[in-house]
Amino acid sequence: MNKWDDEKKIRSVVNSMRAAVMIGHQKGRHVSIRASRFTGVKTIGLFWIKDKGLFHIECDFIVEEGQGKLVLVKKDTVTYLASATCHEMKLVNLERGFVRLRLVGERASLSVKATLAKSQGIMDENI
Repeated sequence: MNKWDDEKKIRSVVNSMRAAVMIGHQKGRHVSIRASRFTGVKTIGLFWIKDKGLFHIECDFIVEEGQGKLVLVKKDTVTYLASATCHEMKLVNLERGFVRLRLVGERASLSVKATLAKSQGIMDENI
């Protein structure tokens, strides 16, 4: 079984990946990453949820080659956000604590732009 299908590896806190090129950053609630020939699992965003509630995550996910998917991990819960090229907004109910945005790929050339925000209008920088 490879990492692409292994939910235990996807939930793990361990990054296990290789890529020809991977560049990007997280600034506050915004994440931007570009990778080529990416295989494995990597946390690309870490968010602290101050108060539980309904959140939306907006993502532009472009897979040019190979397979890629974007997931949100909270303890043992995995929420699949995208598994192919898409521009999507998902609503997720999150509890207080850390939540990780993880990238899973199999020989993928891809780019990700994602933003996490509280759904009740006014956004607190420390969500």
